[in-house]
Amino acid sequence: MNLLAFATPYRKFLAVAALVAFASLASAGAASAGVVLSQSSIENNYVGPIDLTITGLGSVGQSVVIEEFFDANANGTIDSADLLVRKFNVTDGVVTSIAGQRNLNIPGDEDGVADQQIKTRLLYSPGEIVGRIPGQYIFRVAAASGPVFTPFTAILVVTQHNYGGSGISGQVTGGSPQLGSIVLFVTGSGGGKEIVAITGTDATGNYSLNLPPGNYQAIGVKAGFVQNLATAPVVTVASGIFSTNQTVTLTASQRTIAGTVRDAGSLPLVVGVPGLALQGSASNSGFVAITFTDANGNFLLDATAEPWKLQGAEVEIAQHGFVGFKSTEPSSGSVTGFNIDLPRVTSLIYGSVKTPASVPVPFIDISSNTNGLPNYKTAAVSDANGNYTLGVTIGAWQVQARAPGFLVQQQTVVVNNNATAVLQDLVAHPITAHLRGQIRDNLNQPVPNLPIIAVDPTLNGNNGINSFATSDASGNFDLGVYGGGGAISKTWQLQVLITNNGPQNYVGTSPTFAVVDNVDQNNITYLVYIVTAHLRGKVLDETNAPIGNIAIFAGTNNGAINTGSNVDAGGNFDIPLFAGNWQLGLSNIFGLGLIPQDYSITVVNNVDQNGLVFRALHGTATISGTVKSTTNVAIGGVNVFGSATNGGNTYSSSATTDAGGSYSLPVFSSTWTVGVDSNGLATQGYQPVASQSAFVPSGTVILNFVAAQSFSGWRSQNFTPAELADPLKSGPLADPDGDGIVNLVEFALHLNPKLPDAQNLPSAGTASGFVTLTYRRLVGASTVQYIVQESLALSGAFSPATVNSETILSDDGTVQTVRANVSMPVGPGAQKFLRLNVISSGP
Repeated sequence: MNLLAFATPYRKFLAVAALVAFASLASAGAASAGVVLSQSSIENNYVGPIDLTITGLGSVGQSVVIEEFFDANANGTIDSADLLVRKFNVTDGVVTSIAGQRNLNIPGDEDGVADQQIKTRLLYSPGEIVGRIPGQYIFRVAAASGPVFTPFTAILVVTQHNYGGSGISGQVTGGSPQLGSIVLFVTGSGGGKEIVAITGTDATGNYSLNLPPGNYQAIGVKAGFVQNLATAPVVTVASGIFSTNQTVTLTASQRTIAGTVRDAGSLPLVVGVPGLALQGSASNSGFVAITFTDANGNFLLDATAEPWKLQGAEVEIAQHGFVGFKSTEPSSGSVTGFNIDLPRVTSLIYGSVKTPASVPVPFIDISSNTNGLPNYKTAAVSDANGNYTLGVTIGAWQVQARAPGFLVQQQTVVVNNNATAVLQDLVAHPITAHLRGQIRDNLNQPVPNLPIIAVDPTLNGNNGINSFATSDASGNFDLGVYGGGGAISKTWQLQVLITNNGPQNYVGTSPTFAVVDNVDQNNITYLVYIVTAHLRGKVLDETNAPIGNIAIFAGTNNGAINTGSNVDAGGNFDIPLFAGNWQLGLSNIFGLGLIPQDYSITVVNNVDQNGLVFRALHGTATISGTVKSTTNVAIGGVNVFGSATNGGNTYSSSATTDAGGSYSLPVFSSTWTVGVDSNGLATQGYQPVASQSAFVPSGTVILNFVAAQSFSGWRSQNFTPAELADPLKSGPLADPDGDGIVNLVEFALHLNPKLPDAQNLPSAGTASGFVTLTYRRLVGASTVQYIVQESLALSGAFSPATVNSETILSDDGTVQTVRANVSMPVGPGAQKFLRLNVISSGP
């Protein structure tokens, strides 16, 4: 569950149930029935599996129901004071699969054999929270089908991990001390919030929790109250110091929202989803609240007198076989019968999470969401081998993961059919370096509590890599990143994280940093600008219908500064910025077939502009093709973009090539100019390619692009990393093979820089009344010029020759052999000398 509706959807609210051998009671039809579990006590930072084995069932294939309760009064029995936080069924010998792929989210009998016993494996990831409240949990196993037996009960004890003596204590109040409250400790701000730990209060409303050093916001939860994030206290925990007297103040709720979380596929028969954490957040203010569904899926959520958004814990929803999504309750008074209908999982996305060295990354949180309407969400936990499955429906899903100590690239996965399983492996890059510094505004003041991210600027937003941090009370930040391996650098770009949780008061710049593994960069000053104006309006399509649940951004004309806003379900946006010239665009529109207009606007300080209309048209046709090298190697991960006009406005469409070099642009009927991102090509060692134009009436038009290798790409192919670091061996004017041909000319003539091959240099001759120069040139070499020059004296000045014609003697798709024909000299004893001048204008 992305608790508190924060942009990092990795911290789930419920714990995975862990059952421990505690008691085995007599049962009808199962005299030897009992429960054997792998652990009886864990610390509240435990990560890993816990196994529950139920033996001696009354019949083969019997089903049991497992419930988890937080034993609030610690009396060892289940009573009205205890909270149901988990409930699920398991059948002897049964696991859930789709298209032959096991759905790891739904608990099953791991031995896969109907033998009157059940073994269920439950996983704790870093995001497990509620089950980590220090204290006692009671688990109950009862018959769901077959012979009835007396329920077995078990107790799990959760103790606090010792972080060297550091932590926080205080009291929860709301007019008076609030016993029975829970307190969440989160890091970050706005969209960067993440739950780190949770605890409860004692009979006097006091709490105490060990925490690792860091900056935290304390958020209280109790029935009858809400918490204002804008005023929730922020405290710094220093190493070895236990902070005391930190008060958490709750606000009495103004209304309640009641309803049922239901199986949408069961209607009109109502089947509720039990033991599910629900989080609500006010649409127009910073208030939040949390509740749980009961055994029948019913809930009661405290709220303020304004519209509220509700969402459930995605991992627990997935364990019931559903996908989750946000629901908005628009009233201002108390409401009953507000039901949330969850769609059933129909397909799977599965794969592994491993490092570049193929080392599995176990027990981490994976999440996914769709960009369009409806906006579905799902989540999972990787197993001991790094494997995961996400239960999904048809659509385009953004798959992402958060692993402590790693950065994982987000991936877009398209599921086209029901009852399918789509493979998508994830690569987790170990953090090997840090970017540290201070955020300061344009008045040179430090900016505290501001979310900041480092991104890979070579990847688009749908398939990016992000590192998150939040500035402390003095504006300081620390971002974990990684280099390119060895001495090779990797470029990272800093940005302010755009959120939809409260006002955005700053607009960030986008500086880049070259990062090398194991080399930290400190004392960075990151500049942000104070917001002085807003652009407000709607995103509409060609029929004036609103387009919602996407994002809109504004960037300065030089691209150095970007800001933006989430677009709500009604298409409304509110972009904070400052004086200057700005260009607007859309993001998070993958798979929606939208083509946004190019929109420029001038902003003046302290002057808001309202009622704006940003137009995005739906595609009615397609431009498809490939981007490949001259040797037919697919070039994946580069942006392809097209532009056309409609109604006097220019519209732009873009896509990213897949691993096979293929792309597909949604377009409308018009003449389109299509090009490939030169920076993306250069990053992969290729030269720019020329744009192409085509009229697209309907259907699909094919435009393929062929890119020649660049000098930098040629160097990487022909020299070792050590040689690349030595300009005397791999530099443009170096001659490592000693044949008198420098590397730049070796590249341009498609020669081998490590083998003497002067025999392939240009050669002069005569043919059919012409002086000729025969030479080799690269096909599609946009950054290399081949200029035939002439002189009437060998010692004289050379100037560009007038080439009457040229003949291509051979062409293998990569290199051509060309004969240039130049007119004969005139007059007795006249002579003419030819030479080839090679000029490189690119890397």
